[in-house]
Amino acid sequence: MIFSTRWEFLEPRVLGRKVLDIGPAELVGTTNRDKLDGWLHGRMAEIATTIVGLEASATQIEALEPLGYDIRHGDAESFDLGERFETVVAGELIEHLSNPGRFLDNVRRHLVPDGRLLLTTPNRFSVLANYRLVRTGEVPRYEKDIAKHVSYFDSDALGSLLERHGFEIVEIAYCRWVGAPSKSWMGRRLVGWAARWRPAALPTLMVEAKLGKRP
Repeated sequence: MIFSTRWEFLEPRVLGRKVLDIGPAELVGTTNRDKLDGWLHGRMAEIATTIVGLEASATQIEALEPLGYDIRHGDAESFDLGERFETVVAGELIEHLSNPGRFLDNVRRHLVPDGRLLLTTPNRFSVLANYRLVRTGEVPRYEKDIAKHVSYFDSDALGSLLERHGFEIVEIAYCRWVGAPSKSWMGRRLVGWAARWRPAALPTLMVEAKLGKRP
């Protein structure tokens, strides 16, 4: 399935649910303050029954605390909140982690038996990244003011990782953009082509998974 934005994918899956959002800050507490109105965590807080955020940056937590959100300090690979959630959201997070398997093991411990994990991550086979690679001969670099990417996933690799850690895929979907559309005419054209003919080449991979049996 194809979505124009991550919110289209997330909204019906967090509506009325008890949610844990891992890595929610997106620097909106400091350098991205202008993006607060469209902030995913804030939008989910409006429709979830309850929502807790888990954030590694104490600076971001301190900056967001006056807004009244329940955001707790912790590491995605080793957190223990002592409670379970109906839905765990990890948007653009897993590609930053040194040990994504440990992260998934932690998520398992925090999900109710019929709970769901919602992951969004850059697509390894994005038409934009591969176009830049072919055009310049260089691997595209992640240049935003946040932790570097250390892993990239496609649907097969991410599905295999989830299965290793006791998850079962419910749905695989793709998104045209993470934020605003490309300012490049060529970028918009390439994404439009992928949406029509090769959805698996769209920039963002999104997965809904449920608890399954450990292999």
